[in-house]
Amino acid sequence: MKRRRVVSICGPSGGGKSFLVGKFVNHQNLSTDDFYIGKAKMTPDSQGVYNFDSPEAVDLVACAQALEQLATLPPGCEVEIPNYNMKISERDGTKLVIVPVPEAIIVVEGIFSFHPPLLNMADFRIFVEAPEEVILARRYRRDIQERNRTPIDILQQYPTVIRGYERYIKPMKQFADLVLDYGILV
Repeated sequence: MKRRRVVSICGPSGGGKSFLVGKFVNHQNLSTDDFYIGKAKMTPDSQGVYNFDSPEAVDLVACAQALEQLATLPPGCEVEIPNYNMKISERDGTKLVIVPVPEAIIVVEGIFSFHPPLLNMADFRIFVEAPEEVILARRYRRDIQERNRTPIDILQQYPTVIRGYERYIKPMKQFADLVLDYGILV
């Protein structure tokens, strides 16, 4: 069986990656978010803020292994991956991802989906970007509704988010086959 095609979607937190994934058909999604290591394995900065916007916060090797399995195993096989709970910022078990039919594509998305070892696994790379004020507005809405964050939590974390974007994510744009400005689209 030939390897399934892999599309990577990278960009800032709140940039529109998950929205774009929702537009794909005949695909299996793999989110790098599930591979966060969790607060228990991280050290906060002097202000008590955890940096989830550094590649060290994610087990990219394990993500690449899961991606390889999804791209190559026969349809119907199960790949076990961590289940990351954004509300508690920890893994809370595992979940199974079903290997799709051969003609399906694998979409790997997340702020570090262009980082090694994932970078060279993609057949096509999409970078989404959005202005900082749009990113903040989207994070504000999402994090309050889905992650039980308070407005103060979001504003305290935001400078770390932007520093991480500027340092680790935005430079990866150079590897994109397509760049989308999702600031005005969603």
